[in-house]
Amino acid sequence: MLAALLIASANASPFQSAGEAARSEAMLYSKKVRVAAQPVVPNDLRLPQVAVRLKPGVNPSLFGGLRGLRLLVAYPGNIAVYSTGSVAQAEQWTKVLSTDRDSNGAFVNGFVRHQKFQFTPNDPYYSNGNPTGWPGQWHLNNAANVGGANIDVKIQPAWTLGRTGSGVVVGIIDDGLERTHEDISPNYSSVNSFDFGQNDSDPLPVYGDDDHGTAVGGVAGARGGNGIGLTGAAPQASLAGLRCDFIAGTIAMFVSATEHRSTVANGTHIGIKNHSYGVPVLYEPSTAESNAMSTSTAAGTIHVWAAGNSRGSVTQDAVRTGLQNSVHAISVAALAPRGTYSYYSSFGACVFVTAPTMGESNFNANPTLVGVTTVDRTGNVGYNNNSQDSFPDDRYTSQFGGTSSSSPLVAGILALVKQAAPNLNTRFAKHLLARYSDVVDPSDNTFSSDGGWRTNAAGLKFNPNYGFGVINAQKLLSNVGNFSGVTPLTTTTTGTVNVNAAIPDAISDGNPAPIDRTFVINSTTKLEEIQVSLNLTHTWRGDVEAVLTSPSGTSSKLFTRLGSDSEDNINWTYTTNAFWGENPNGTWTLSVRDVFSGDVGTWNNFSVTMRQGDLISSTPVNGAEFVSQTVPTTMYLGQQYSTTVAMRNTGNTNWTDADNFYLVSQNPYANNRWGRVNVRLNSGEVVAPGQTKTFTFNVIAPATAGTYAYQWQMRRANTPAQNFGDLSPNISVNVIDGNNAEFVSQVVPTLVAAGRKFGVNVIYRNTGNRAWTNPGYFLLTQNPYNNTTWGTSTRNLNVGETIPGGTTKTFAFELQAPNTPGTYNLQWRMRQGGVQDFGDLTPNVAIVVRRGNDSEFVSQQNFPTTMVRNSVRQVTVRFRNTGVYTWTSGAYSLCSVNPFGNRIWGPITVQLPTGSSIAPNSEAVFTFNITAPNQVGTYNCQWQMRRSGQENFGPFSTNVAIQVTN
Repeated sequence: MLAALLIASANASPFQSAGEAARSEAMLYSKKVRVAAQPVVPNDLRLPQVAVRLKPGVNPSLFGGLRGLRLLVAYPGNIAVYSTGSVAQAEQWTKVLSTDRDSNGAFVNGFVRHQKFQFTPNDPYYSNGNPTGWPGQWHLNNAANVGGANIDVKIQPAWTLGRTGSGVVVGIIDDGLERTHEDISPNYSSVNSFDFGQNDSDPLPVYGDDDHGTAVGGVAGARGGNGIGLTGAAPQASLAGLRCDFIAGTIAMFVSATEHRSTVANGTHIGIKNHSYGVPVLYEPSTAESNAMSTSTAAGTIHVWAAGNSRGSVTQDAVRTGLQNSVHAISVAALAPRGTYSYYSSFGACVFVTAPTMGESNFNANPTLVGVTTVDRTGNVGYNNNSQDSFPDDRYTSQFGGTSSSSPLVAGILALVKQAAPNLNTRFAKHLLARYSDVVDPSDNTFSSDGGWRTNAAGLKFNPNYGFGVINAQKLLSNVGNFSGVTPLTTTTTGTVNVNAAIPDAISDGNPAPIDRTFVINSTTKLEEIQVSLNLTHTWRGDVEAVLTSPSGTSSKLFTRLGSDSEDNINWTYTTNAFWGENPNGTWTLSVRDVFSGDVGTWNNFSVTMRQGDLISSTPVNGAEFVSQTVPTTMYLGQQYSTTVAMRNTGNTNWTDADNFYLVSQNPYANNRWGRVNVRLNSGEVVAPGQTKTFTFNVIAPATAGTYAYQWQMRRANTPAQNFGDLSPNISVNVIDGNNAEFVSQVVPTLVAAGRKFGVNVIYRNTGNRAWTNPGYFLLTQNPYNNTTWGTSTRNLNVGETIPGGTTKTFAFELQAPNTPGTYNLQWRMRQGGVQDFGDLTPNVAIVVRRGNDSEFVSQQNFPTTMVRNSVRQVTVRFRNTGVYTWTSGAYSLCSVNPFGNRIWGPITVQLPTGSSIAPNSEAVFTFNITAPNQVGTYNCQWQMRRSGQENFGPFSTNVAIQVTN
């Protein structure tokens, strides 16, 4: 056995990049999204408050009460803050209380100008197109949608939350780490590094092909934000190089590297270790390495393992090979930028998560391979110096890949999570990954998928090609604060169950006759991994596969048939993650089946071990489950659309606007591409745990054509601020410029007569690439939408008219004003009937609708209360034109009323002066003589405006009762 183990380790080599596999056949200021303004900090930062460091045991309230001070707040650590009324009094109290017998000092409280810092990469190779033609670090932030599936790890929002891996040490067990590299040296941890191949403290590469570990280390933790090169997933984590020989490596080397500075005995200084290598043979046990990893994991170190690059070969099912199958490993598969597993990615029930790495960028017959850009060895070595890469800076490579790259990407992201939760260990990390990874390639139904994505009884989705899905740094960081850790591990085991029964041969190839055994589990503690140990005697073990089924009906293929494996017998422990979170209580079924005819065997025995535990919730918990959304997948430039997003409150706290719960845009985080960054709850609204909130809101499509991500997540912008819960499924919205219209001008009156027709003129330019034709295109009223205020809601193009793109259309037409005076909106927009409104709205015109003839009495002068018979008096009457029409001489006059049309005072009417014109809102002044009647008596004198031959209109002047005497 020892000899076999030595051979296995000696032959082990780091997983190659996808390119190699193909050739060998495969921060500045941290902004928060707010609606309310932040408190204004005055220029004088001091407050009218004194802060006192009380001696232990002193009651803050009593201390203040005895001294006439009002307690504002008492903090842990015996700091109490009291109101003083003014800054000057605070200064006086500081002197007094600094020497108080119950005080250990005092100071004037005040604002402090602190800033929160967030990490924003300024590294040139991080962004797409720098250098020109290269995709940048798309696996971290795929802003350019390389591959067309919006694949990345959503890490920018995690960095925005201030998580960079600072304080966490990531160990790279590999063929070396170029500690002197410009993007490695700032993060290099010499005290935690060692070369186990050369038995010295320097992990520098030794041999000419020791290129792998430096590239791996760059993916996990290249220094970011230093303005050079690129960034790792954990740009401020510490990197420990743990070099081993892969040509003549020994078990002792790898055991020592696994345990180095990560056991209870020697201290857990390295929080995460990455293993981008494996054993290239089937069913090769490595007991010493397995024990070492168990010891290290128990001490708190997280071990991340590349699942392998063996798809299509005898070792493609990772459960059959090496430590990827260990319960102490987080096994990582490879995801191509086109959104499916990379062509080389190993699979299996032991795979836990997947991450973006080199792979196909499209679904053509000859798909383009896109690699991962990372650091490379400097000088005449490395991937960029052996004709593998043409990246213009030979200190970096753009052609790294394989699960060798996806694994350190996960390791780097877990360093961010461990920074946020220092107690993060393997079990805690797995629970988070199981809940907060994203389903990818949802329609996958390949042979290796075991029937595609399965949702188990705990509601978790699993697929052996992807584990629980693609890692999502934003979700992990948004939700880790909701949990304080995991419950202690418990196990339930069947012990060894003897079967000693023949395995029926297949009736025909692909037509198995399974043999089943059931067993009962009496435990309700939630499941983690399940380990199934099988002992089979068989003359061609590649004929066999096994399936485990839970009491709830969830099934998992423990290993797939592998017809090319002609060896005998199986004695192996398989790990499956498919039942994570389920209640195991009840009857389970284990099936073994022979899929190919011609060889037979015996099922000797089995044992099943259930590993069990669950997350421990912190209090309070913010949780959100996506329910539904409505959003068009095609929008038109600059147009407004109504959308909805429904989220269910799955936490234990109420969502309220006052507590700063709201929906925030994602992908990228807090973007304004849809015309808004967030959607608030209504004032006073309460969304209790278990209730669903449907956010209904308008968005405005971007002004530039293209495909844009549309995604939302719940956020609470308190201290500490956090995004939490599900993201809405990303919708790729195609924003097109098919129909568009630019407002040019309009001629619209602002004052019109009630019930009368009037002319308008509206000019639009066709700025889309579709011609406007009749029928089909027309003007439509707005404000309110599709209204008939003006007698019609539409204005069509002329029959047979065509308005090509780039030309203008003048709509000249008549409208009819409402009969009721008032102020009415007039606004238009282009529409393609039955399809969409599009382009600019015309500027709204608030049109005042008045009666055509109307007036307002203003004043009158010189009217007497008594007159002598037949005497004459000059008087003045003023009326304002409050109608629409202009008063002109000859047509408009003042008319005597009370009674109507009387000649009591001489004239029936008083004409406007010849040639005069009284425009709307102007005053008419009538100065004329009145002659008293011949008979003694009391007579009314009153006037009203008149349109000759048509109507009297408007109010009367104030009546004057004049007494006529002798």
